[in-house]
Amino acid sequence: MLRKTQRGPSSRRKENASLLTFAEYLRHRRLSHHLTMEELARQLSVSPQFISLLENGKRRPSEKVVRRCAQVFGDDVNYVRFLAQPVPEEQKRALLESPHAPDYLPAELRSNVSFLEADDRLIQELLNVPGPPPPEEDTPFSFSPFEELSPEEYSLVRGLIARIQGCPDRFSPKVRAWADFYEAYYRRCREGRLAAYRSFALTEQRMEQNSEVSYPPKLRYLLSLQLAQAEWEMGEWDAAKAHLQSAAELADRSGEEDGYAVALWLLARLLEEQGQLLEARDLLHQVLSREEIGAFARARCLLDRIAISHLLSEDAEVLGWVAQAGRLWRTRSLDAPQVEKSRALLLVELVGAWSALRLGRRAEARRWLSRARSMRLRVEPTPELRGLYALVNGLFLLEGQRTQQAVPYLSEAEEQFADLPGVRARLYRLEAMAARSLAAMADGALDDSLQQIERLAAAPPPPGTLLGRWQAAVVQLLRIYQRVAQGDQEAARRLAQELLEQWRALGEENPPLREAGPFARLMEKLQPFL
Repeated sequence: MLRKTQRGPSSRRKENASLLTFAEYLRHRRLSHHLTMEELARQLSVSPQFISLLENGKRRPSEKVVRRCAQVFGDDVNYVRFLAQPVPEEQKRALLESPHAPDYLPAELRSNVSFLEADDRLIQELLNVPGPPPPEEDTPFSFSPFEELSPEEYSLVRGLIARIQGCPDRFSPKVRAWADFYEAYYRRCREGRLAAYRSFALTEQRMEQNSEVSYPPKLRYLLSLQLAQAEWEMGEWDAAKAHLQSAAELADRSGEEDGYAVALWLLARLLEEQGQLLEARDLLHQVLSREEIGAFARARCLLDRIAISHLLSEDAEVLGWVAQAGRLWRTRSLDAPQVEKSRALLLVELVGAWSALRLGRRAEARRWLSRARSMRLRVEPTPELRGLYALVNGLFLLEGQRTQQAVPYLSEAEEQFADLPGVRARLYRLEAMAARSLAAMADGALDDSLQQIERLAAAPPPPGTLLGRWQAAVVQLLRIYQRVAQGDQEAARRLAQELLEQWRALGEENPPLREAGPFARLMEKLQPFL
């Protein structure tokens, strides 16, 4: 016959230390009270099957069940509610390691590690809430899904943040700064980035005023990242650039290679939106020259480097990278959703086809376009990718003198890009409108062609000196082609000479533009008319 063994406090502490989930708690309490599932079910007014699901972690208890359990087993209802919260065990364990944990948590569960000297990883575990992405992934760089912040999941952390802020003498300035940051971050999750901007800015201001404290570079980095994105939304370009540059420097000093990549990728995107493609390209080259960055960061930055270099007509370089980018985005171990991988591959294939077409390598363009058509059947593209797909198909057909088939594709591309924001969409729409004008010329419909030219001339130019001048140059080129189609070679020559002088003057004013792809592409197109 088995005898029960009397166990002391140390044994109970070891046994209870694992009780971090409601499932473990319920099973332990039921067995320690010598209750069957049927007996406990009657006391809780639920079915035995539901008890089984609770103990196996397949169901979560309602508030009513939580209160009944506390009553049946004689436990603090706040403690039972703590166990029932859908919070990761690591976070619950981290809270138990704090001597400032809520009073309702049993003393035998605590390990009493000093929170005043806690490392930053522990602090982040304490203050992190599941659902929204961690702050370092709260950028377009990552593909992290942004789930709504649940009030139930937030309640535990909200209480801890209030405890830290309400007892400044018991917590170090570093811990208080982390609490202030996370409070602002959760406001950002609930109300949007602009609503949280002032809270982030006040946190930064308090940290700057308290210069005697060495705040963690990770905290400063995350704060700069959030402030920059809010300033970007507000149109405060210079402030956003300064914060992104600060974030990159902080990540670089602390050896956070992927954080460095995120900050410079965002800065490159910001410069691109301002029409500064040369500067954006150089920043991405700076990131890609670092051998230490991770595979995902390399794939992400290379994708944008290809897209920007293509906008700059650097087609030979683009074709040198598309195969490498394709291999990266096909890697199974790459940490990205499959749909985003497929969209990245579709972009690579379309840009590869277009660059090959501009270089006169029609057979290579056909191969890339064939791959893109196959990928298009397997993924739902974004509006930008739908427009790009239509545009590249239209350009391929136009180059093959199949104008009747090309026009519907070019019209679709123009419509897709008409309402899309961003420099890329505006430049792609410019290309679609110019191609439609050329198609009309090829069919002898000179009035239709002229109408397209006038529409293009009236379109607002993209931002930046280079892109604005490029749109004007495309309009002038089309007028030259129009004069040739009308048989007026002398007028075409005069227009070509005028355009050449304008761009030579532009190159004298800004020497880097003479090295840009559009400059060389324009010079090549003007040669037959001079």
